[in-house]
This record gives sequence, structure tokens and C-alpha cells, in this order.
Amino acid sequence: DRFDARALPGTEGADVPAFSPDGQWIAFQANDRIKKVALAGGTPIPLADNAEGRGIGWESNDSILFNPGRATAVWRVSANGGPPQQLTKVQPGENSQSEAEGLPGGQAILYRTNGSSRLEIYAQSLTTGERHLIDRGSNPHYLRSGHIAYVQGGTLIAVPFDLARLEKTGGQSVLMTGIRQTDNGDGQFAFSQTGSFAYLPASDEVTAHSRPAAE
Repeated sequence: DRFDARALPGTEGADVPAFSPDGQWIAFQANDRIKKVALAGGTPIPLADNAEGRGIGWESNDSILFNPGRATAVWRVSANGGPPQQLTKVQPGENSQSEAEGLPGGQAILYRTNGSSRLEIYAQSLTTGERHLIDRGSNPHYLRSGHIAYVQGGTLIAVPFDLARLEKTGGQSVLMTGIRQTDNGDGQFAFSQTGSFAYLPASDEVTAHSRPAAE
């Protein structure tokens, strides 16, 4: 409810932040650990060690998805603490699986694979282990409209998605072009739970101090 930025004490060096579903906590990665901190203040609480990878997803069942680092798959840890649990396995030709997000119903997840030559997005069942290729790209997000949105070559794309079959059911729709991506393919954008969208433009004129543009 405010437009000025404020630092959360104890989060120095933090990366890949993720809000809790109720908006009262933020999970983040710092010093190779997953931690959480309350927006109201207080000391960050460690949740998992040996976490060097990209992307954190806070699920509606109050667990956190993360990637420990290179050549590792998707793991999950309770937001209340406890031993982490491995959910997936890195397949041949993949360096890692990251940017995981839980799908509605809690029985499947989305994630990005980092292979030797390309980035790919998969949906995987947590009960059967079966997974389905969605497309090449990164930063997958499930939208309440029944689509999966992701970035591919600086373009934000959406495809219709069947939650029961974990498969896309139609072709691509371009939502926006000119989304900034890092050298490792990470798209600089985010969706809120209500569907609002924020992003950093790819324009060279935008400096590191520019505010995100809202659509």
C-alpha cells in the first residue's frame, strides 16, 4: 500500500524473492540458504541449506519449491521448517530443473529445464512422475484464465492448458514483446495473484535504477 521502497532487515544479499500466498511473508535465497522473513519485521528464519539455484515458488499448501543448484532437480521444504524433499530427477541432457511453481490442486508442478543447448518448460505430475513438454522458454506461470505464460526470446507468450491432462491444448498467443531477459534466460517480469503484470522493458535506454513498468 505504498510506493516507496524499504529494506527488510537481515535480507542483505538476498535473491529470487517470493511472496507467501497470504502476502505476509517473503521467502528468499541468501548465502546458499532458503529463508523467510515477515513483512512486519523480525529476524529471517532459515528453512533449507545448500540452495544455490534459481527460482523459488511458495505453494498454497504452505511449502516452498526450490532448486539446490547446478545439476539438481526440484525440491520442496515446508514453510514451517523440516527436512527438504526431492520431487523430481534431472533427466539425461539436462543441467538442472528450476523456476518451479505449483499447479492448482497440489498434484503437479511447472518448471524450467536448463539443457546444453536450450531451455524447456515441463508440467509434471507429483503422483505418477509423468511429465509433458509445454514449449521452449523460461519463467513459466499458470494463470487463472487456464493458460501458462512464459517468456521466449524476449516475448511473453501464453498457451491454453489442461490441468487434468497437464498438456497444452492450443497454439501460442503473444501477450507482449520487449521483455528483458538476463544472459541465462531469466525473464524480468512477474504476475500477481489477481492477474496484474509488472515487467522490465528490454530497451537499452532503461537503466538499472528504472522502476518496473506496469501493464
